[in-house]
Amino acid sequence: MENASIYRESWCSIEVVHLDARTEAKLTQAEIATLKAFIDVEHDRPNSLASNLLCYNYGICRSPYTGDAGAEPKALVRRPMKPAEETMPKLKLKPNPANAWVVVSYDLLDQQGVSQLVVRNALGSTVHAEPVIQAACQVILDTRAFPAGAYAVELLCPTGPAGTERLIIQP
Repeated sequence: MENASIYRESWCSIEVVHLDARTEAKLTQAEIATLKAFIDVEHDRPNSLASNLLCYNYGICRSPYTGDAGAEPKALVRRPMKPAEETMPKLKLKPNPANAWVVVSYDLLDQQGVSQLVVRNALGSTVHAEPVIQAACQVILDTRAFPAGAYAVELLCPTGPAGTERLIIQP
């Protein structure tokens, strides 16, 4: 019966927060203490919602209900963000697989200096290379002279490789 009263009390306090035009991020210390007492009782859906509210807004996190109740909660690990797609040079090949020709589309964005478009065979030997003068362009490669197989098309900038795509040439 005690659990039911804690349940009513904690969700009534959340209702009061909304009636006062506050958000869950603006709870009083008494309301936080009520929710902390509520999440210590059981691990059911309302408790999980209250636990998420406290963890997200106040850093008061409990360990998940996986048999390690009472253990130290796991820390949130922030992963480094990937570079935005708009800042990365782009390299695309069409059609792929190719048999007579392939269109190599590239966009260097703000890369400075002379770049180079290089085609390497499966052994890593350079079979074609040409300088890239424009920042964004399309190059048509005649693939009839290349033996059938897998190739790597690389866009090399002065700062290092800007992109690599796999090209399959069919007979």
